[in-house]
Amino acid sequence: MEHKSKLMATASRPGQARMHAKSRRVDIFSHLPDEVDLRILCRLSIKDLTRFGCVSKRCRQLYLLSPVLHFDEFPRANTLTCGKRLKLLNCLDRYLVHRGDNKIMKFSVCWARHRLPADEATQCFCDEYYRIMTWIHNAVRCKVQVLDLEISMFEDMAFPSCVFPCESLVHLSLDMKCRIEVPSTFFSNLQYLDLSKVIIVDEGFFKWISCSCKVIKELNLHQVYGPKNVTIESWSLESFSLECHKLIDICHLNISGEKLEEIFIDWKFATPNDKSLSIFAPNLEKFYWFGNFVRNPSLGNPGCLKEVGIFLDPEADDYKYVFDDVYTSSEVNFLNLNEETIKASGFVMGHWSMQNLAFIEQLKEVTIELSHGSNGVEFAMYMLAHAQNLEKMVIIHLPKQYVRRKIKKSKNISKAKVVFKERNRDLV
Repeated sequence: MEHKSKLMATASRPGQARMHAKSRRVDIFSHLPDEVDLRILCRLSIKDLTRFGCVSKRCRQLYLLSPVLHFDEFPRANTLTCGKRLKLLNCLDRYLVHRGDNKIMKFSVCWARHRLPADEATQCFCDEYYRIMTWIHNAVRCKVQVLDLEISMFEDMAFPSCVFPCESLVHLSLDMKCRIEVPSTFFSNLQYLDLSKVIIVDEGFFKWISCSCKVIKELNLHQVYGPKNVTIESWSLESFSLECHKLIDICHLNISGEKLEEIFIDWKFATPNDKSLSIFAPNLEKFYWFGNFVRNPSLGNPGCLKEVGIFLDPEADDYKYVFDDVYTSSEVNFLNLNEETIKASGFVMGHWSMQNLAFIEQLKEVTIELSHGSNGVEFAMYMLAHAQNLEKMVIIHLPKQYVRRKIKKSKNISKAKVVFKERNRDLV
């Protein structure tokens, strides 16, 4: 009998050891401070967060307190049919109901359109628009600070008007086709605003940004439809970017800001006849311009420029429309040009030698993107010969475009490192 008891005790020890180790692991996690627990949970997707909430009562409490919610990375199996999408939507709805008014620091949603098979005769009945709009209202009620929405499903739907008056909101990133009305609020705490594919109903929206967003620091407009005139006047704005293709009919771009340090413009259009560009940014340090030339642009002679990138694709009759403000800034250290821009600036070796431009002596790094012409090669040779403080030159050339031999003589009289890049392959 005693021997049997010993055998039973011995047999139970491995199981007891595993249970003890498991409970010890749970205890270690349970005794972490709440702020440490929540910081870990901030990195989880909603799928992993839900699994975590099923471990214990303590984990469920933390699961409902997580200040960062990522409604994304859903398995494809859960979004194939209307029935499965509805089940997923119901689960997400229940989670938001259970967490109540607990504060949300960041709420991000990445939701793709339900694309039915080509042979599917029935119409989608998911009613996803109402669900997602409800989530946004919920986030606003929970005093969200960062709202990041990437939704590819709606057409010409109104964006919830409750978002812009939200006093806690400091960061808004919106990538979806929706209509944005002029907010009624007179003050906003927004510091970062990123709009993509939205429809601006009234140009007064930009006046609202100028007058009501007193602390905004970064504004990004990507493929924004609706307005013909974009006018921003801000005392707080530090970074501005605009990206629009030929189907977006923006005619006039006016940007003004005492604190502006970075401007990125990618502006493509069919004709420059009705286009204008005006920039007033006395403290501008970085300026990149892609797309097409604008005739007689006004850049306000930015005296603090340190980095310039110009990659334009001018029409043949636009070559004479060249701005001098960028080239005459003596503070520029980094210059990036494509050959079309060099050609449009009327570059010939003798002409630039006579200009004796002060900024050339300050250059430390130059990037030149070559095409089939010779202007870019001549420009590179000129820079190597005259840019006394140049440390590095990057030449991006086409395949089978032999430029090393032409630049070799200039390289011998310059201490700068010359890097040749052929598309996706680096040749040093």
